[in-house]
Amino acid sequence: MLALNGLSIGTWELDFVARRISGDAMFARLFGVTPDEAQAGISLEQFAAAFHPEDRALIQKRHAAALEGGGVFVLEHRTEPAPGIQYRVLARGRFERDESGIVTRGHGICVDITDLIEDGQTRGPLHVRVSDGQADAIDQFTDQALRLWELLDGLEVPAAERLRPLMRALLIELGRQLAQAELQTSTRRVSKEDMH
Repeated sequence: MLALNGLSIGTWELDFVARRISGDAMFARLFGVTPDEAQAGISLEQFAAAFHPEDRALIQKRHAAALEGGGVFVLEHRTEPAPGIQYRVLARGRFERDESGIVTRGHGICVDITDLIEDGQTRGPLHVRVSDGQADAIDQFTDQALRLWELLDGLEVPAAERLRPLMRALLIELGRQLAQAELQTSTRRVSKEDMH
């Protein structure tokens, strides 16, 4: 599990053809599976079952919209990996299309932002944002970092093993900054709602 300044950040990879998603130990914790199960990959049905029951249908629609659109997305949602345990998760990823335009894989980060909610209450799914080419600088930077992460598999083992911890550290820091930006956006949105 990776933590930085109170944030816990994990990575995930989606194989849409095989209908499986895999991840690291933080992904495992957030979605209620063992680290070994997460590393091997779980079915998309098992993944969806970890969403908070009140959010499940809406999150599945938002995931479908992000898959249809392809490209980069940011999604905030709740998980309930076990009865009585809830996490607020900020997911940031990129879906890749094959030469025929079909999304076949995706990869990204998941950030536990549960402790960043001011009053400690989780309030249901907030939003999904799909990049339309006008993403802000941190989104663009994260997108490039995720592309670099993909390229690690093409390197010889010694080079990849030296770069992998550096890339993971970069993704962790980007996850922290994305979470802070989303928190600021949510705080501004709540403040505006309180004024009305």
